[in-house]
Amino acid sequence: MKLPRIQAAQFHWQRTQDSNPQAWRQVQDLVAGVRQGQDGALREYTQQFDGVTVGDGGFRVTESQLQAAWDNLPPHLAEALQRAANRIRRFHVQQSPKDFTIRGEMGELLGMTWRPLRRVGVYAPGGRAAYPSTVLMNVIPAQVAGVTEIVLCSPPQRDTGWPHPLVLAAAHLTGVTEVYRLGGAQAVAALAYGTPSVPRVDKVVGPGNLYVALAKKVVMGDVGIDSIAGPSEIFIVADQTADPRYIAADMLAQAEHDPEAGAVCVLLEPSLADAVEAELNTQLAALPRRETATAALTRWGALVIAETLAEALAVVNESAPEHLELLVADPQAALSGVYCAGAVFLGPEAPEPVGDYYAGPNHVLPTHGSARFASGLGVLDFLRRMTHVSYTTQALQAHATDIIALAEAEGLAAHAQSVRVRLQTAVLPWISVVEPPVSTVGTGEPAFYAHVERQTGETSVSLSLNLHGEGKADLQFPVPFLRHMLHLFAVHGQFNLTVQADGDVDVDDHHLVEDIGLCLGQALLLALGNKRGIARYGERHTPMDETLARAVIDLSGRPAFVWLGDIPDLRIGSFPTELVQEFFKSFANEGKLALHLAILYGDNSHHMAEALFKATGAALREAVVVVGNQVPSSKGVLA
Repeated sequence: MKLPRIQAAQFHWQRTQDSNPQAWRQVQDLVAGVRQGQDGALREYTQQFDGVTVGDGGFRVTESQLQAAWDNLPPHLAEALQRAANRIRRFHVQQSPKDFTIRGEMGELLGMTWRPLRRVGVYAPGGRAAYPSTVLMNVIPAQVAGVTEIVLCSPPQRDTGWPHPLVLAAAHLTGVTEVYRLGGAQAVAALAYGTPSVPRVDKVVGPGNLYVALAKKVVMGDVGIDSIAGPSEIFIVADQTADPRYIAADMLAQAEHDPEAGAVCVLLEPSLADAVEAELNTQLAALPRRETATAALTRWGALVIAETLAEALAVVNESAPEHLELLVADPQAALSGVYCAGAVFLGPEAPEPVGDYYAGPNHVLPTHGSARFASGLGVLDFLRRMTHVSYTTQALQAHATDIIALAEAEGLAAHAQSVRVRLQTAVLPWISVVEPPVSTVGTGEPAFYAHVERQTGETSVSLSLNLHGEGKADLQFPVPFLRHMLHLFAVHGQFNLTVQADGDVDVDDHHLVEDIGLCLGQALLLALGNKRGIARYGERHTPMDETLARAVIDLSGRPAFVWLGDIPDLRIGSFPTELVQEFFKSFANEGKLALHLAILYGDNSHHMAEALFKATGAALREAVVVVGNQVPSSKGVLA
């Protein structure tokens, strides 16, 4: 056979299924029939389309039938399926996303949580051939996602009245026990809307023929679907290093699927075209499904000639094929130029069938150019994300003006009122200041002493700070590690520090740690007054065994916080290490100082945190020393 030879600039690949109004109307009638006739309609359609009478045994396959199908597999095939399943599961486990929570500066919590779908229906074809690999590829990602109810539908074979034994064996291997002998559009309708025999599902996945694809289109919106898949397709980008035998074999591997399958080779070496055609004809002659493959290549086969790799990849990205093989000298480098493809196979040792059956990534992929916006099936397809918001009164107060302005701009007065009504009754967190018993009270001059108290719905903090102390600390609150760190802060800064605090540490330490840092910053700001005469700047490097940390402070009146380096462990004992950074951030912001902290090196998380607290205390001591009547500032007074 001869394939069209087209220059890349003139090639246009538009894969759309032929409009089939008759099939569309028929599928709509089938779906409506199942919704109205329920199990009776399913029996009628199964007899009509599959030639199988469903009697008293009903639609459901028994677990003993599933076990028998597995037991009857040849050992080498059972072992191959098991190994493939293990590889597929291992790959998909890596896709699982993580929940996250963002804590705002005023205590608001913004988060996203992932939840698995409750019940999923998998359709496994059984028309031209049986595909146990499809069972693995659809069921395993759902299981990894945490779906607890997985249902499998597959059409009954005319001679046995039950689905193909390979499909049943794969179901047994994956642990799926709810299996129904249902095929075609009627199976999709039953899964989407439910009948007395087949409870409805939340999502329908899995490939099928035109009628299955159209049925998924009909039910979409009433139930989730993975995609409306079309016939399979492959693009191969080949340069002078490619073997024509490989190219022809891989094109035929797609063409044998379906008369509408597509196979295109983009050649960087025009002289390969004759060799590829010769190999296609040689291999077609020995192919059992040569009529199907010939029909597919006649309609959807082509040899495209490109002058450069960039031009070849432009053809790929414009066409967005389901499968792409890169048979070029440096396939890994070429991958960086691929943006639109369902799955990519790199080099001569990775033919597309390794992805169909065994490698691990999913073989349920976007077709007909939908790789421009869609991806292959994966764990995320069986999860839904849910956001959550928690606000403090302080955060609502701070953000209310903007929220109300936006609501009123959209003409939604009730939205604005929903916020206003809360402001009218809000009880805001408060900070009270106890004046220091020193002679500078009321003068604005630094008193070097302050006491603050803070009450919120989560915490209660009472804190006193004397910057001209002896390094004494009286710390009473239920976070032992922070008590230890603040003791070191006081000792190395030669400050007297008293903290009495309590909070919701049964939930976590975050609120209490953050609020103590906030109060320490507020006390520092109050204790320094107009800052007249202080040194303003402080810097200290502090070692702790193998660790070295640096703290640099500018009591500028302009809050800034910079953090460099990571504490490797998630926890020090029971204390979350992320709270070290949160504490210093609250301290810097509320104290209106520029605080730069860096972990220069080290490998012990406890030592890193300890070095930071020591360095900060020592640097702050340098910064608050009185050096004269002025302060280093172009403005004379820092406020």
